[in-house]
Amino acid sequence: MAGITHAIIAPGRKRGHLAGEIEAVQRALAKRRHALATLDAVLSMFEPNTNPELIPPIRPITRGR
Repeated sequence: MAGITHAIIAPGRKRGHLAGEIEAVQRALAKRRHALATLDAVLSMFEPNTNPELIPPIRPITRGR
């Protein structure tokens, strides 16, 4: 009977962990979007005619993947 219990509990715990990771990533994304909007505002203060959307994104370097 312990095997059945584990078979039921383990997926639920895994789902809980994944849901927590998604929430953390969404909070981090919101912070980065806010920082990007702040930088766009600073750019427009110094150069009102600039369009920050034209600045190409630079993909981060990931190591060990």
